[in-house]
Amino acid sequence: STAGTLTLTQKAQGGSGGTTSNGLAGAGGNASSSLTLHDNAASSLQANVQATGGFGGTASTGTPGAAGTASATAVVSGVGTVTAAPFVIGGAGGIASSAGNGTDGGSADASGSATTIASHLALVQASASGGTGGSGRGAGNRGAAGGGGGATAARASPTGRAAAADTVVAAGHAGAGIAPAACRSAGAAREPPRDRGGGDRGRRAPGPGRRRARCRGRRA
Repeated sequence: STAGTLTLTQKAQGGSGGTTSNGLAGAGGNASSSLTLHDNAASSLQANVQATGGFGGTASTGTPGAAGTASATAVVSGVGTVTAAPFVIGGAGGIASSAGNGTDGGSADASGSATTIASHLALVQASASGGTGGSGRGAGNRGAAGGGGGATAARASPTGRAAAADTVVAAGHAGAGIAPAACRSAGAAREPPRDRGGGDRGRRAPGPGRRRARCRGRRA
């Protein structure tokens, strides 16, 4: 315990899935980090709780691995300025390096709670970003969807000095589509992938839609 400034940081990282040439690649590890703390001395208390999901494994002609999910919870109370800061990133989906579809990005969830006394400030800074979808390759295959992200926050200060709640809650990003084989032939122009997704902010925002490369024109 300290009477001055006290900052604590806790991290969890999921491992990456193994790769394969022809089969099922390994899944990324899930990551979960949780911290509950009460301090009765510090004039300023901050808890940074972080979690990052593992990457799904890459497959050449097999099936890419699933992305790891991630979650973080910070519950903090004190007698001075109190800040709870959970920060979460979902794992990236597995990539199909030669032929196949990518796998979806992992979900991310962040939850924070800050409580203080008297006229002090209680602040929650919660951020959750879904993992990037894995890219696909080959005719008729696709890049995968990004994972969803969501954050919640609660804070309490007896004199009403509680600060704004969760900051940015970002949805996952869609994986990049790779041009089908026909697009790489003479006379066929590649049309860039289109992101048909929705917004990238908001509570419990869904991940964007899938991206897919398409062709226009004909082969010679």
